[in-house]
Amino acid sequence: MNKKYMISVITPYNNAEPEVFERSFRSVAEQSIGFENIEYVVVLRAGDKERFDSVKEQTAAYQNVKLKVLEDELYSPSDACEHGLMQAEGEYIAFLGAEGVLSPETLEKAYRAITEEKAQICMFRFDNLVGKNAVAVHQYSLFDKTKERIVLEKGEYDQKKLITGMNMTVHSKLFERAFLLDERLNFNYRISFAEEGLFNITCFAFAEKIVILPQLIGLQYHQSDGTAMQTFKRSQDDLWGLCNSLEKMAERGWGYGLYMDAY
Repeated sequence: MNKKYMISVITPYNNAEPEVFERSFRSVAEQSIGFENIEYVVVLRAGDKERFDSVKEQTAAYQNVKLKVLEDELYSPSDACEHGLMQAEGEYIAFLGAEGVLSPETLEKAYRAITEEKAQICMFRFDNLVGKNAVAVHQYSLFDKTKERIVLEKGEYDQKKLITGMNMTVHSKLFERAFLLDERLNFNYRISFAEEGLFNITCFAFAEKIVILPQLIGLQYHQSDGTAMQTFKRSQDDLWGLCNSLEKMAERGWGYGLYMDAY
């Protein structure tokens, strides 16, 4: 009989150094909810033997770790997230980049909030560790930070607070897997950049209830100049692709009747 996991943590492993991934993995393994209650899914690219061997060595002792190797040539973070979703079997889904580090009680607090409130999405705050040659991008919260928990019902929440640029990352949220499956919510391969923003907007549109944890800084993310947000080494075609993706994301949001002035 297969073990039922409370949470599946999906890590799309693209270009982080092995020691950066190790720090991220340890933050998952040391979660207060208990690593035995977590299914850890790591999605890597074919041909990257050094990273694959490093991940395999670090995780070899754990039966709750799944390694998925992609053979396609899409090279998109959303491609890895989507394949991770196909592998995940946990009751709830968390996404964590290989550069991300969870606070020790993040998953326990998010799990408690989303289950007690019977919500489809739980959102918490994150902060950034800024690497060399990167520009600091920090999340701001428009919600009342004096409150431990805020529950948003569909049609009643203030979209100007919910839909902001820095709320568009999937790495500071917990999603109910049954909700994603029932609504057939997935990542769009045709969006080259900001695809997780499009995923979030679609989830916001279909969710009946969202719970916010304004006081929980549950994630630290190591920013480098290699991410899509850091465009120093991007070609003109890449920049146009980013603009085109943001336009499509805004159009999708408007189509759902969501507030999209932030874009």
